[in-house]
Amino acid sequence: LKAMLPKRVVNRLIETRSAHEVPEPFAELYHDVTVLFMRVNIHEAKLSTDNTVRELNMLFRALDTLVANHPNTTKVETVGGEYVAASGCPEECCASACAISSLAMEALRIVKDRKWSSGVPMHMSVGLHSGSLAAGVAGRAAPNFRLFGDTVNTASRMKSQAHDNQAVGSDAVGDYVSSCCGKLSSDGSMIEFCGGGMKLTRMEKREIKGKGLMQLWLLEETGKFDENHVCRSLQSLNPPSTTASNNHASSTVVNQVGSTV
Repeated sequence: LKAMLPKRVVNRLIETRSAHEVPEPFAELYHDVTVLFMRVNIHEAKLSTDNTVRELNMLFRALDTLVANHPNTTKVETVGGEYVAASGCPEECCASACAISSLAMEALRIVKDRKWSSGVPMHMSVGLHSGSLAAGVAGRAAPNFRLFGDTVNTASRMKSQAHDNQAVGSDAVGDYVSSCCGKLSSDGSMIEFCGGGMKLTRMEKREIKGKGLMQLWLLEETGKFDENHVCRSLQSLNPPSTTASNNHASSTVVNQVGSTV
């Protein structure tokens, strides 16, 4: 269980065991969560079944390493060529949008200028949304930590709006980073945050299936990203030595996947 689920979730399952030593399903409500969807173009790679599994495994293990080295983020699940992560659950985080944005930028670095073994360039589409959701473990067989609610669906919709190697966030993500450490430009078209290491640039409003017209933001790193991509709130939660080791681990991970184009 400890290899499959977040530590806090494992502890909760142990606490709720029935008289027959069977963990009981549970769900909790979280109010400040940012969800990240990442989709890679594995179906366009024209790989054999064996190579599809092998190369997805390499990529997902690299993403697992990024998550493990990013405090305040949690891997949720993988489905096909999609990888889902979150910040703010099961451990609360006062800067969930900042934490997930940093993770998203480093994930995009993994696939940049790389290709599958078939020679097809790797691409990743990323979507983010912030809000409330329920999370927990449903069912007793093969328990998994799941997220439930409209916040999850909207993050997936944001992913569908992103082009290759793009990260798109909702207006709620902009609100979250603005309330944390963001600085809005004078014309309201851009938000710089996390010490100027990342920025959100206002995109056109788009009609989103099931949501109506929504304001979207393009998430990008700046030239300051390598030096500044952790906001003050996260720095207060994590010691400087942790941040330094994260930067080293993340730069190493990039070289583990695929081959250079």
